[in-house]
Order: sequence, then structure tokens, then C-alpha cells
Amino acid sequence: AVTGNTTNLLSGVTVQNGLTLAGGFLTVSGGTVLGDVSETGGWLVLDNVAGVSGTIDVADSGTVALYNGTALANDVSLSGGSDLELTASSPGTVTIDPGVVVDGAGTVSDETYYTAVDGEWWLSTPQTVDNRGALAATIAGQALTLDPSYFVNDGLVSAGVATTLLIQGPQWHDYNISYTPSWTNAADGTISAAGANSSSRPARSARSRK
Repeated sequence: AVTGNTTNLLSGVTVQNGLTLAGGFLTVSGGTVLGDVSETGGWLVLDNVAGVSGTIDVADSGTVALYNGTALANDVSLSGGSDLELTASSPGTVTIDPGVVVDGAGTVSDETYYTAVDGEWWLSTPQTVDNRGALAATIAGQALTLDPSYFVNDGLVSAGVATTLLIQGPQWHDYNISYTPSWTNAADGTISAAGANSSSRPARSARSRK
């Protein structure tokens, strides 16, 4: 197991008995994680990792970023303003696999951001997240925000009792590169809100990171 508060890189290794990160920054590049992943208050990058055999838990404003992949095959629990970032190996689509559940409160995104190049702001390549599993707001009084550049729902998106589900609405970004974020509920997709004091609606502001 890997446990603790660290800034480090693990490359091409097999992590056994799970991975726990409390604060700090850790990148796991290649290799495999056997067991559950727990990230609290830090930043964990799983870059081109062959697989995670357990669940992923992200809490207390922590971030788990899955880079250079094509699919999310693990259940993810978000809480405390945490983030799940899904980015393909090239401009393309990351699929949340059928049967996978992402729940709680926090943000699911594709990590599109602005960066300074030669004194000017440039936009990284927008990605698509295709949900074929289940995305569920489940923590009362808190929100689950779905904020990929492009989002397609072929599965289930839901807001539980007294929760809020925000789906990014189309907004323009006008720098050297512009794009219009969008989302689509496909014919096989379902969006629902259950019980009193729950809501499901487009967000009114789009993400812009500098």
C-alpha cells in the first residue's frame, strides 16, 4: 500500500493492498493499482494506469484525475467538494462504463483549462465524457456538478432527496480558441430527480481555469 502526504511519481509499478493519499500530489504512471483508492485533500493522478481493482473515494476538496484513458471502470464516491477528472489520451471520449456508479457531491469534469503560452491564454483541447453507467447526487444539501466540455448521457443521471444535480449549460469561451460546451441526453439516457427538495437543472456558468 502507498499511504501518506507526498509529492512523488510512481512509474510502471504494481501498487498492492490499495492506495491512500492524504494531501500532497502523487502521480501513478502506468502500472496497476490492486485494491481501493482513497484520496483526501490532495491531488492524485492516475496516468495511463492499466487498472484499479477496487473503488475510488475522493473527499475534502481532493482530486482524482484519470489521464490518457478511454474508460472509467470503477465506482467513485465524491464528497466535501472533491473532483473527478476524466481525460482521454488524445482529443476524444472517455466512457463511464455500464454498471459503474459515481455518486455523492462534487464535480465530474474533463479537465479543460486555459494556460498561458507566450504571454497569451490558450485553451486545452476539450474532451467528451459519455455516461453509460450511473451518476447520482446523493448527499442532502449538496450538489453534484457534471462539467465536462461535452457530456453525453446514455445511462442514468439522478438527484436524490434534498440534493442538487447541475449539468453544465452551453457557454462561450472567447480567447484564442473558443468552444461551446454542450450536453446531450441520448434516447437511452434518463435524468431524474426523486423526492422533495431535490433538483436537476443546467448550470448557468461554465468552467474556466487559468
